[in-house]
Amino acid sequence: MEFVGECWPTPHQEMLLNAALFTGERSISHWRQWAKSLELDNVDTASHRLLPLLYRNLTQQGVEHPDMDRYKGVYRRTWYRNQILMHKLQSVVGMLQSRQIDTMLLKGSAMIVGYYADHGVRSMDDCDILVPVQQVHDVSDLVATGEWHTGFPTGASRIGFAH
Repeated sequence: MEFVGECWPTPHQEMLLNAALFTGERSISHWRQWAKSLELDNVDTASHRLLPLLYRNLTQQGVEHPDMDRYKGVYRRTWYRNQILMHKLQSVVGMLQSRQIDTMLLKGSAMIVGYYADHGVRSMDDCDILVPVQQVHDVSDLVATGEWHTGFPTGASRIGFAH
């Protein structure tokens, strides 16, 4: 059974992932096939989020193509937005750690710091921090005093379900 949509990539997204992650002819042929199959102005949101990773991979392989300037623009915008997010995240993590609250970065911010080593290749719209469950209410109160929020209600009945 094939699952498409939601958390599973569509066939077009699979081509793009292959182009962004593989190297050599395998990458280039997937990219060419993907680029021919759609209009760049009409890519879906999930594919658009992969364009910075595609840009870096194709650049490292020496690919020259008119679309590379557009990929570069998406990469640069992602890099810029992530610089701002990571700077703000650093202040929040610092605040929590100064109060002896253990933290663990999750999802995009953890991937950028631990694996990508490039703030431009992973689109992020938010930052996720794991904290000990017994300190969730304290953290929620602390973070609410700044410009951050939990994104979910933190009532006692919701902690185990939503967070």
